[in-house]
Amino acid sequence: MLRASVGEVALTVNVVDVNDERPRFELPVYIFDVEENQSPGVEVGVVSAADRELSPFNQFGLSWLTPVDVFTIDSQTGAITTTQALDHEHQVYTVSMRALLGSACFVRLTFQPRLCHYINVKIKMGNGTDVSLMTS
Repeated sequence: MLRASVGEVALTVNVVDVNDERPRFELPVYIFDVEENQSPGVEVGVVSAADRELSPFNQFGLSWLTPVDVFTIDSQTGAITTTQALDHEHQVYTVSMRALLGSACFVRLTFQPRLCHYINVKIKMGNGTDVSLMTS
């Protein structure tokens, strides 16, 4: 035969925060102008993203969606710089980038969107001073 018993117990519940907020770029598209014939390492502009989490759960990285040979992005600061001298004949570069948590934006096999945000960056070439015109 079972006897019913009544009692009290103190229970502590700890809620642990996880990194579950998607980072968001501050603008839907970034457009920068850069002059041609500048040395590599010139800063073109800075993109900015934010995550509503509190530290340390607001950490994410920025990266190009596809490789870009002529520009590099600092994954932490969002600074875009040139990797080589740019030529005016290529008037506009349009590149896609992402802000992401972890190493992938899709859960393997399910293709469920993860904690990522995508935007386009347009970099327009200015004419600058064409050295060949000055020496003629």
